[in-house]
Amino acid sequence: MTSTAVPEVTVSGLDATAAPSSASTALSSKVRVSSKPKFGSTDVPPNDPIVITAFSAKIKSISVKADDGTEVGAAGVLSEDQATWTLNQRLAYNTTYTVNGKINSACSIPQTSPLTLNTTVSSNGKIDPALSNVSWTIAGWSCNAASRISLSAKPLRLNPPKTSLTPSQSQAINFTARASGWTTADATVTTAETNPLGTGTTYTGVAQIQNAPRKGAITVRVSDFTIAGAKANSSNTAKPVDGAYSATITVTLTPSS
Repeated sequence: MTSTAVPEVTVSGLDATAAPSSASTALSSKVRVSSKPKFGSTDVPPNDPIVITAFSAKIKSISVKADDGTEVGAAGVLSEDQATWTLNQRLAYNTTYTVNGKINSACSIPQTSPLTLNTTVSSNGKIDPALSNVSWTIAGWSCNAASRISLSAKPLRLNPPKTSLTPSQSQAINFTARASGWTTADATVTTAETNPLGTGTTYTGVAQIQNAPRKGAITVRVSDFTIAGAKANSSNTAKPVDGAYSATITVTLTPSS
């Protein structure tokens, strides 16, 4: 994410008091950035360091150019956490300096572990219709730049799984998961297990792009449950084995560039 040009820092003499720190309005819509002396200051002592701080973000690079085009920012030092950049180099008198910077794109992820979907199939082999009403709403997602959201999932599978089944049985159930609230179109994934025993395969859906920085909640819903496998000599689906089933769904949110 490239910042717009921030207001200039002017150095004109040693007889003035250094300005206090302040936030940059040029970057406030994306990342909060502050500078000491504040952006737009005049009469700043040339021996005073320039300190730029990014909040909840990491600085990628800072450029500081004098009004004659001379670059002095190369002498700046980035802190270990990449949140603060300091220039201790003495600046010139009667010179205007322009600061530009880049912040690393980043996303805050409140849910790092997979979501777990559980159900029980009764002896009649029927899938619980209430499964189609299962959803999770997770607050606290945020990205300071354009982002990409995707879903991956493993089919529902008998837990623990059997090592063998009769030809008319199945212990794997496919489904579709969708994530809404982050992009215009939902991110979706549909599992596609064909082996009635189940293979533990993880399926990944097509990612959706959010072109602007965003904060908010993401809701994940499941639907369209189908039994993996077919009865012997028939196109009909197999009957699921009774017992406890579980599946996992993972939401992945990353900067898109």
